[in-house]
Order: sequence, then structure tokens, then C-alpha cells
Amino acid sequence: MSAEQTQSKAPIRRFPLRRRGARRADSVARSIVDARRVAGDRIENAKRDTRSWRTAFWINFAVHVGTIGVLAYTALSPRFVPYVVAVDRLNVAVPVGPAERADLSDPAVVGGELTRFITDVRTVSTDPYAQRMMVERAYAYAGPSVSRVLNGYFRRPENDARVVSKRAVRMVEVLSVLPGTNGESWKVRWDETEIEHTTGARTTTAWEAEMRVQHGGRPGVQRRTTQAINLNPRNLYIVALTWAPISNPSDPTRGEL
Repeated sequence: MSAEQTQSKAPIRRFPLRRRGARRADSVARSIVDARRVAGDRIENAKRDTRSWRTAFWINFAVHVGTIGVLAYTALSPRFVPYVVAVDRLNVAVPVGPAERADLSDPAVVGGELTRFITDVRTVSTDPYAQRMMVERAYAYAGPSVSRVLNGYFRRPENDARVVSKRAVRMVEVLSVLPGTNGESWKVRWDETEIEHTTGARTTTAWEAEMRVQHGGRPGVQRRTTQAINLNPRNLYIVALTWAPISNPSDPTRGEL
């Protein structure tokens, strides 16, 4: 056989031919898939971070609200229990017990207010400002009829504090404040000591007063002013008053309704 025949019988190997454009399209497709996968991963990470931040926010908010509630409760709650302390004759403090909120109708509260009233209305001071404040406080406790009694009392020159203070001062010491049977009538006893400016002589006189009190507002007054509340915060009023010296009940300075 000749060489030409041998070459014609040899198998011919065929290779697939791919166009350059097809290879470029596959590369672009792979790039798009990779980009979508990366973008999807980023979106999932962003969603996961959002859920984490949202959870952290609500946890932080709950912690802050709880802390504010605890602080408010602590601030509004009394941290100390007040105790009433008495002092004996040797000036040594003697604890009595925890203090309790007093009722406005408590005899001790009413007795304290009546003691203040008698002290203010009967004391004579050389300080005009202090004297004026005492008289204003006394009138703040007076009902209409008692106000007329006080007007008649202070109208007399011998009872005018401006006149009396030129020659002497008067100190008042309340000895007892006793309630009556009905809870509205009271009896008060006190000593008045006048001290002369020139000689320093002291004159002590025992006095007694009978009063009738009323809670919950001054008769004939619908609304109280700020000044009235400051002067009489417990809203206690004296609606009847009679006083006289014990040693001489017929003294002309006696006041009656």
C-alpha cells in the first residue's frame, strides 16, 4: 500500500469548537450568580443584625423602665421611721415610740391649736412685727362671733398691745387644755406674767377660757385664701369664746358672747 492510502485510512479526530462570545456569556452568568449570592448573604446579615439590635433595644428599654420605677419607689417611700422623743427633767432624751399620722380631730392636735390661739391673742411683745403676726394668727382661728369678741377686747386701751407694750411685756404659759364631753367644747387655763420695763416688777394672773370649736371651714366662708391656709392649715375654727381671770371673774376685761 502506498503512503497516501495509509494516511487516508487514519481516523480523523474532531474537537468541538466554541465561540469566543459563548465563553464570555458563561463568565458573565457566573459573575451574576456570584453577585446575587453575595448580595443575598449581605441582606441576610443585615436582617440578622436588625433583629439583634431590635432585641437589644427592647431589653435596654425594659431595664431602664425598671430602674426608673425602682428609683421612683425608693424616692417616694420613707427611708426613715420618725420617732417621738421626750426629754426628762435631766434633759435626757427618752424615746417614746414611732410617730403616727395625727387625725385633725385628735384631742392632742386640737389642744395644740387652742394653745397657740391663746398664746397669740394674749401675749404682748415689744416687737411690732411679731405682735402683728400673733394677732393675725389669732384672727385666722376666730369665727365671726369670736372675731367680734376680739375686736371688743383689743378696742379697749388697757388691752391694746401697742399701748401695753410701752410699759410692759406679757408672757403666756398655758397650763391645761381639757376637752368637754361632746368633743366640741374645751376649757383652757393659763398664767399671764407682765414684766414692767422700768422696775422689772412681775405680776402673774391666772386665767380660764371656755371655747367651742368647729372643724371643716369657717362659718360663712366658701373658699379660703392662701394666707388663711398658711395661718390656719388645719381648718379649725373657734365659734364660741368666754374668758376671765380665775381670781376675779368680774374683771372688766372679761370677754363674752
